[in-house]
Amino acid sequence: MKVGGRFHLPAGSLCGPLEFENPRFTWATFRLRLNGPGPFINPHLIVAAESPDQENIAIPLTPVASRIDEVSHFKAIISRQRLQSELWIVPSLSNTVVTSMTYSANEIRRFQAGIEIGKKCIENPGLLVKSLRNKNLGFTFQPWEDHVTLTAKMAQLKELASRNVPNPDIYKFGINPRYNDWLNRNYQSLIPRSKPATSKLVSISTAAVTLDKYTSADQIALTVNSLLSAGITMTEICLILADETDLDLADFRLPKISEKEFQSHCEDLNKDTFLLILRAGDTIARDLGRYLDTVGQDFLYQLIYFDNDYIDPDGGFKDFVFKPDNSPVTLLFNNYVRRSCLISVGLVTSCIESFDELENHSIWTILYTSAMTASLFNQRYVLHMPRPCIHLSNEPETIHNEIAKFEDAAREIILGKVAPDMKIESDSDGVTRWKLRSTPERKVSIIIPTRDRLDLLKPAVESVIQHTSYPNYELVIVDNLSQEIETFKYLSELSSRAKIFKFIEPFNFARLHNRVIEQLDTDLLLLLNNDTQITSKDWLSNLVSLMELPNVGVVGNKLLYPDLTIQHIGATGGLKGPMSHHLVGIKDLSHPFLKYPRDVLAVTGACLLIAKTLYLDIGGMDEALEVSYNDMDLCLSVRHNAGKSVIVSSSGGVIHKESKSRGKSFTEIEQQRLNLEAAYFESKWHEFIRPDPFYNPNLSLDNYYDLL
Repeated sequence: MKVGGRFHLPAGSLCGPLEFENPRFTWATFRLRLNGPGPFINPHLIVAAESPDQENIAIPLTPVASRIDEVSHFKAIISRQRLQSELWIVPSLSNTVVTSMTYSANEIRRFQAGIEIGKKCIENPGLLVKSLRNKNLGFTFQPWEDHVTLTAKMAQLKELASRNVPNPDIYKFGINPRYNDWLNRNYQSLIPRSKPATSKLVSISTAAVTLDKYTSADQIALTVNSLLSAGITMTEICLILADETDLDLADFRLPKISEKEFQSHCEDLNKDTFLLILRAGDTIARDLGRYLDTVGQDFLYQLIYFDNDYIDPDGGFKDFVFKPDNSPVTLLFNNYVRRSCLISVGLVTSCIESFDELENHSIWTILYTSAMTASLFNQRYVLHMPRPCIHLSNEPETIHNEIAKFEDAAREIILGKVAPDMKIESDSDGVTRWKLRSTPERKVSIIIPTRDRLDLLKPAVESVIQHTSYPNYELVIVDNLSQEIETFKYLSELSSRAKIFKFIEPFNFARLHNRVIEQLDTDLLLLLNNDTQITSKDWLSNLVSLMELPNVGVVGNKLLYPDLTIQHIGATGGLKGPMSHHLVGIKDLSHPFLKYPRDVLAVTGACLLIAKTLYLDIGGMDEALEVSYNDMDLCLSVRHNAGKSVIVSSSGGVIHKESKSRGKSFTEIEQQRLNLEAAYFESKWHEFIRPDPFYNPNLSLDNYYDLL
């Protein structure tokens, strides 16, 4: 999209192919002249691969003159072989504006070319090894042993040097260079490493670009150019105008409609096609079409969403958001889909028809309502594609707050259908709170097993009694072979306020609960360790409230160490073993996942809420897991045998001293038992815990939420 004589190009845009007459010289200085305001950050010359078994060559261009009157000069040493290839230019690794581009290739002597290449090798002798390891070759590298003579070996080294010095991977760009390097290495989002090509997005009927009072012409042009470079045609793009938009849009020869008109526009589209709705300033990956081709063109999905990051004005991308697979509860409390999605026309029109409230609402309310509808009711037709294909622009705070209000409205619409008694509120920091409008009536049995350790049991019980505002609960204490007189005395005193059960067998956490639970007359079971301490009166009410959400089977709780750092906020499959807690030891609320309830694979039995009927229906806990993994096993059974979800609450209110009743260290026998139970658990659930559907495959299992 050319605006005011300038081309607004997304980061990593390809320009070309370049045209050269058949060169007769061996080496040349390639010179590039870029006119325009830029910025031109680390421009590259791309030598396109000639066959599928090859990779592109990315040659960094070096600035050679001071920028004068919006003109920037760059150069690189280039061989005839490269000049005879298909060549492209990446003007900038940042969003950029170009007025025009000129280039030339001037012959230089071999001796001079050798000096230039030698300088690069001397500056960084490890470049050749790095280039070879990364296979940034552009041709099939023959095995070293096939070069029998010293002359042949030197010729091969020279060829390698001419193609790969310097290697582009050494360049650091953007405010998060590590992420940009990772992104480029894995997805070619900046410097392409495969033959430039696009695939037409035949499944998209409309790409809508929304405008608001902060929108500039440059942002519109940037987004439209991004769409065009990905294969979306001008006839499939429209601008959605906000009431306060005050822009001269004469340069944009695109349909311009209001949000109300957009709803009518959707009714005329093919219901089996998709909408892509972006805010001006957002961009999409140039190979989005090819990526979608891996799914096939006959989409059966209602919602396809991608990972995303944010555009860094200083170059590259930042703040990656790697998402879980379909997570209905997570999406209800936190709109992780945002604008990084394709949403079916049929779903949008169906929601507009089903929810009268949407008729006069913002497009963001419609988009979020549609996404939640698919996630909650049509899970088979939701697809997560774990690749950062959408690069979002940063929203001004006022726009961010406006969109948050629109999303709150969508949440209220959905809650009116799935949980009309629940109210959800979020603050400006993204922390969500929820409650039931009426007083909950379901009876909860709080089960606390113990074996002596009155120093732990008494504070736990007293804190439950003092800090539980939920009206309908009972305390159930299970005494497992206590021996101390003081324990017997305390349990006797407690018998007027709690049910006391005796479990006169060797400790088996699973069997203990199975035997007691079948004797209880209750609606809900709350498993609670004796080394916990309640700190908030709403802790149980918050857990029970979440049981009102559709298809929820287990609710766990955020647990804190006594120093108020995280002890538990859910478990991840494959993390440092078969399954492990994540975010352990970080400060409360220092991570977004600590601010709202989320779908997870499993939660700890230290504080776990489940319906008694469900517990019995799945056969309770596996008694082969006497000490460890029995709670995780229970959660997986709920998910895969009962088809219900497991979620973890962010409300907290419980401190966990974590296994102090068993001690911090393990004897050799205890360690052997732990290893055996871990092996048994993994063999039973291996195919369901790796990969964990709620942990993005781009992330490390060694360091939680770190890049692979």
